[in-house]
Amino acid sequence: FGSLQPFYTIVQLLPRIREHRLLPTLAMAVRLLVALFPLCASIFALGAEQDPIEVQSGCLLQVGRLGGKYALPEAASLSSNRVLDIVVERHCEDLGWLNLISSEVRSLVKTVLVYDKSDGDCPPADGKDLPSDMHVVVTQLKNVGRDGHDQLYHIATHYDDLAPYTAFLQAGFHWALGGLKDRYSGWKNQADALNDVIPRQLEQRVGFWPLVMYSKYGPVLCQDSEDDTDPDYPPSVNIFKFRPHPSDLQHQARELYSLMFGGTPCEAAPQNFTAGMQYVVGRENIRARPLAFWRSLQEDIVTCDVRFGYAFERLTT
Repeated sequence: FGSLQPFYTIVQLLPRIREHRLLPTLAMAVRLLVALFPLCASIFALGAEQDPIEVQSGCLLQVGRLGGKYALPEAASLSSNRVLDIVVERHCEDLGWLNLISSEVRSLVKTVLVYDKSDGDCPPADGKDLPSDMHVVVTQLKNVGRDGHDQLYHIATHYDDLAPYTAFLQAGFHWALGGLKDRYSGWKNQADALNDVIPRQLEQRVGFWPLVMYSKYGPVLCQDSEDDTDPDYPPSVNIFKFRPHPSDLQHQARELYSLMFGGTPCEAAPQNFTAGMQYVVGRENIRARPLAFWRSLQEDIVTCDVRFGYAFERLTT
């Protein structure tokens, strides 16, 4: 997440190198690139094996829109009744809400995968204490990389055996799921959200459904303000604006966007995203990118800047 100015400098120097054959200038450009290679080599590898059209799509989990709706590029195979995996990202939160999932949704669940990052801060989750009819599997992970790491770990591990749909949820209740008084509606817990959304998503056959507060216009996505002068959107746009943050999350997301999809950070539009990284995703959306892409991201979210997880959140939707 350092400045990209050295790379722009290299690009600006290329005409001079070509025209005047300035070896000292070339040597300076090479030194700049070598100095930055340890920071950026792995994230540059994200696009190494991508089709150019896919790389330019500019979104990681939502693939395409059809008539303004989140749409699957191809309908998922629903030959089995068990079409849903629920991925739960846990630290020390209570998982009692799993017991509130309706019988209708339970009948659709293939597996509940709890990625437990208690890391000694509390007793780890015990699958024996959780609903047996949903086939709960608990996996212990090191507490790194925020929520995105759990999701990337799951995708990289289960890429070849993904369920037709995967619901990614936090174990604790995220404020964006509950709505905002007199402005947006929401749910009381994660189970209520699943009980409401999953039947509708299967009926409508859509590939990406954000689990966030909603209005009559649909799910409410969020966007970071660039500064205090940014106006709020009218209600029909259905975008909730975050106030400017000291760590400048909007520009961090733009920088990551440019590294992954090309162009400069200034050319990247502000990202509309699902606050809390909770959504139900069709496997075609995930497999629109190869396994190597997701494995690279899984490595980067651990080894790169600690703020990578926040920027990654802003590129998922």
